[in-house]
Amino acid sequence: KKGPLRGGFRVTKGGEVDTRGTYTSMAVASLLNIITPELAEGVAEFIARNQTYEGGIGAEPGNEAHGGYTYCGLAALRILNRTDVIDLEALLRWATQRQMSVEGGFQGRTNKLVDSCYSWWVGGIFPLLQDILRPVSTTTSSSSSSSSPSSFEATEDNKTKKSQSQAGGSSSSSNNRTHTHTTNDEDANMANEGQVGVDKEDDNKQPSAARGNSSSSSSAPSPTSSSSSPVSSPGFALFQPVKLQEYILMCCQGERGGLKDKPGKRADYYHTCYSLSGLSMAQHQLLLMDQGSERQSSSNVDCVGGSRNLLERTDPTYNATPENVKRALEFFGKLALPKTWAERKITDSAMDLDMAKTESATAEDSKEAGRDGGTKRGYDDK
Repeated sequence: KKGPLRGGFRVTKGGEVDTRGTYTSMAVASLLNIITPELAEGVAEFIARNQTYEGGIGAEPGNEAHGGYTYCGLAALRILNRTDVIDLEALLRWATQRQMSVEGGFQGRTNKLVDSCYSWWVGGIFPLLQDILRPVSTTTSSSSSSSSPSSFEATEDNKTKKSQSQAGGSSSSSNNRTHTHTTNDEDANMANEGQVGVDKEDDNKQPSAARGNSSSSSSAPSPTSSSSSPVSSPGFALFQPVKLQEYILMCCQGERGGLKDKPGKRADYYHTCYSLSGLSMAQHQLLLMDQGSERQSSSNVDCVGGSRNLLERTDPTYNATPENVKRALEFFGKLALPKTWAERKITDSAMDLDMAKTESATAEDSKEAGRDGGTKRGYDDK
């Protein structure tokens, strides 16, 4: 397709081309091991055109940033290993501002109400980002805090673009780069003001033993602790997982089972599915660890309500259990990649030529067999 939608996919004939359909295509193709350069051509650039000034990703160019499309876009880029084409720091800032300070759940767009389905569509963004971004070890003094490096730095698939953008000037001219750098103080302020979105009175409150594993809870400091920035903490999450679990379990359970959008709504399959997916993600959150220049992560299980509420872990890219994802990748990974259109055209032409030769040879053999058969029948008649 030509124009701004080139590189995107639709899920039905005559349907719209958008980020959702593009992610669906890439997810299925990657699990089936049928992603070819031809199939992936233009996909990353299409998703990059959908990133808005807010930092999130919309359905198509010019659309408003949306939690579902942001997850789909980031997951698709992760599958293609092309997260370098978008502004990850802007996306991180937008995502961390979606957790509501009172409810604890996520909104899908700016100035919208909380909705339990975004427990996954927005919550699922964070394990993807935590796998892509890594904390940088910094020793900041009062005299050099204004020139400290960024609190996050991209992993291998983003380093090339980072180095190219940094080659144009020093840190004093960093406002011209796509990936803006922030100081540690700015990162701490972002965490306290918009990143985690929790009530100030609960900022330093640790989960009680009744909420799950007390040892793992006590070892992870509060992400909003005013005593240190997120980077200098031993481990930190990019959102408030306990707050999210409390919203899902205390506000969204239906009286007859199932989970709902918000209090006052009816439970349905859609919100039950994605509420549970977000609940699993919040229970099995990954903590970013500051271990020098190497990216480190640590699993942290913190289950509100105790172990009886603990769900299976879900893969952040496919929203399926890691075991099932592994089995699919291993099975289809043994199969050869499909041929491209050009390769198939050459193969089909060769097959057509071989078939034509075979048919010609068969016809000649039939003629010869007919002549031989006639002679033999004539001889036998005599």
